[in-house]
Amino acid sequence: KEFFYAHGRAGYEHLAGFGRDIFLDLKLHDIPNTVAAAVRTLVPLAPAYLNVHAAGGGEMMAAAARAAHEAAGEATLPPPKMLAVTVLTSLSDADLSAIGVNGSPRDQVLRLAALAAENGMDGVVCSAQEVELLRREMGPNFNLVVPGIRPAGAAQDDQKRVMTPEAAIAAGA
Repeated sequence: KEFFYAHGRAGYEHLAGFGRDIFLDLKLHDIPNTVAAAVRTLVPLAPAYLNVHAAGGGEMMAAAARAAHEAAGEATLPPPKMLAVTVLTSLSDADLSAIGVNGSPRDQVLRLAALAAENGMDGVVCSAQEVELLRREMGPNFNLVVPGIRPAGAAQDDQKRVMTPEAAIAAGA
């Protein structure tokens, strides 16, 4: 997100010139029509992955997924894998409670992952602490992108729900 805001389309296109898949991690979150319009403007950049916040709701996610497929068809490109951010790894139980979310992060992640799948998302962004649950409940083909991976003893910075690389792999990441 910081790179795209600082360098824009030109910076993105420079990186795309290296021929690698790019996850355009902009975490779009707005009303459905605005998110769909944003997705339409981003698809021609040919990101492999693009994300929205699941908290934007089912209608917003469905609009984003439709826009991705429509814009990709118009541009004769493969559509990006559309991902929904569930619960940020910087949020704890207490943080969720403070914003009015009842239940644990695991409960909220599963609820949002199911909503994402119902509305055309190809997968979700979740902490490694939810990977095993999501693999069991959402199946092996549902894409999971897992931030908050830290080596043992490393600083967690502002992350609260982290896991070591070894533990994350053992959980199915």
